[in-house]
Amino acid sequence: MSRVRLTLTALGTAFALPALAGAHVPPTKTTTPALTGTWRSAPEPTPLSSPFDESVWGKNAKSTRTVVMTITATGSATLTVTRKILDANGREIKSRDIDRAR
Repeated sequence: MSRVRLTLTALGTAFALPALAGAHVPPTKTTTPALTGTWRSAPEPTPLSSPFDESVWGKNAKSTRTVVMTITATGSATLTVTRKILDANGREIKSRDIDRAR
Protein backbone atom coordinates (compact mmCIF):
# COMPACT_ATOMS: atom_id res chain seq x y z
CA MET A 1 0.00 0.00 0.00
CA SER A 2 1.49 3.34 -0.98
CA ARG A 3 1.94 6.10 1.56
CA VAL A 4 -0.59 8.25 -0.30
CA ARG A 5 -3.24 5.53 -0.14
CA LEU A 6 -2.41 4.91 3.53
CA THR A 7 -2.77 8.61 4.33
CA LEU A 8 -6.06 8.84 2.42
CA THR A 9 -7.35 5.78 4.26
CA ALA A 10 -6.40 7.33 7.60
CA LEU A 11 -8.10 10.62 6.70
CA GLY A 12 -11.22 8.85 5.44
CA THR A 13 -11.40 6.82 8.62
CA ALA A 14 -10.88 9.90 10.78
CA PHE A 15 -13.80 11.67 9.08
CA ALA A 16 -16.02 8.57 9.14
CA LEU A 17 -15.61 7.75 12.84
CA PRO A 18 -17.75 10.62 14.21
CA ALA A 19 -20.52 9.75 11.74
CA LEU A 20 -20.34 6.09 12.70
CA ALA A 21 -20.50 6.99 16.39
CA GLY A 22 -23.73 8.89 15.72
CA ALA A 23 -22.44 12.12 17.25
CA HIS A 24 -20.80 15.29 16.07
CA VAL A 25 -17.45 15.82 17.79
CA PRO A 26 -17.03 19.54 18.47
CA PRO A 27 -13.52 20.94 17.98
CA THR A 28 -12.06 20.64 21.47
CA LYS A 29 -8.76 19.51 22.89
CA THR A 30 -10.12 16.10 23.87
CA THR A 31 -11.88 13.34 21.96
CA THR A 32 -15.02 11.52 23.02
CA PRO A 33 -13.99 8.59 25.23
CA ALA A 34 -15.96 6.22 22.98
CA LEU A 35 -13.57 6.98 20.13
CA THR A 36 -10.32 6.53 22.04
CA GLY A 37 -8.47 3.24 22.09
CA THR A 38 -6.85 0.74 19.76
CA TRP A 39 -8.46 -1.20 16.90
CA ARG A 40 -6.65 -4.18 15.34
CA SER A 41 -7.76 -5.97 12.19
CA ALA A 42 -7.66 -9.69 11.70
CA PRO A 43 -4.62 -10.80 9.66
CA GLU A 44 -5.46 -10.70 5.96
CA PRO A 45 -3.56 -13.41 4.05
CA THR A 46 -3.02 -13.20 0.29
CA PRO A 47 -1.63 -16.22 -1.58
CA LEU A 48 1.56 -15.59 -3.58
CA SER A 49 0.89 -18.03 -6.40
CA SER A 50 2.26 -16.43 -9.56
CA PRO A 51 5.25 -18.18 -11.17
CA PHE A 52 7.46 -15.24 -10.17
CA ASP A 53 6.28 -15.31 -6.53
CA GLU A 54 6.80 -19.08 -6.35
CA SER A 55 10.34 -18.69 -7.73
CA VAL A 56 11.15 -16.04 -5.10
CA TRP A 57 9.20 -17.15 -2.00
CA GLY A 58 8.50 -20.84 -2.69
CA LYS A 59 5.31 -22.77 -3.30
CA ASN A 60 2.28 -21.95 -1.07
CA ALA A 61 3.81 -18.76 0.38
CA LYS A 62 1.46 -15.95 1.39
CA SER A 63 1.61 -12.28 2.22
CA THR A 64 -0.14 -11.26 5.44
CA ARG A 65 -1.32 -7.74 6.31
CA THR A 66 -2.48 -6.41 9.69
CA VAL A 67 -3.82 -2.90 10.36
CA VAL A 68 -3.73 -1.20 13.79
CA MET A 69 -5.36 2.18 14.51
CA THR A 70 -4.81 3.98 17.80
CA ILE A 71 -6.71 7.13 18.81
CA THR A 72 -5.64 9.05 21.92
CA ALA A 73 -7.80 11.25 24.16
CA THR A 74 -6.20 14.35 22.62
CA GLY A 75 -7.52 13.35 19.20
CA SER A 76 -4.23 12.32 17.62
CA ALA A 77 -4.27 9.03 15.79
CA THR A 78 -1.77 6.56 14.37
CA LEU A 79 -2.56 4.08 11.60
CA THR A 80 -0.02 1.26 11.26
CA VAL A 81 -0.02 -1.29 8.42
CA THR A 82 2.27 -4.30 8.89
CA ARG A 83 3.02 -6.72 6.04
CA LYS A 84 5.06 -9.91 6.16
CA ILE A 85 5.71 -12.92 3.92
CA LEU A 86 5.09 -16.42 5.32
CA ASP A 87 6.28 -19.70 3.82
CA ALA A 88 4.09 -22.81 3.41
CA ASN A 89 4.75 -23.77 7.07
CA GLY A 90 3.70 -20.34 8.43
CA ARG A 91 7.26 -19.18 9.21
CA GLU A 92 8.15 -15.57 8.49
CA ILE A 93 10.61 -15.49 5.58
CA LYS A 94 10.72 -11.74 4.98
CA SER A 95 11.20 -9.16 7.66
CA ARG A 96 8.19 -7.04 8.39
CA ASP A 97 7.33 -4.03 6.29
CA ILE A 98 5.70 -1.37 8.48
CA ASP A 99 4.00 1.85 7.30
CA ARG A 100 2.76 4.47 9.77
CA ALA A 101 0.59 7.55 9.28
CA ARG A 102 -0.05 10.07 12.04
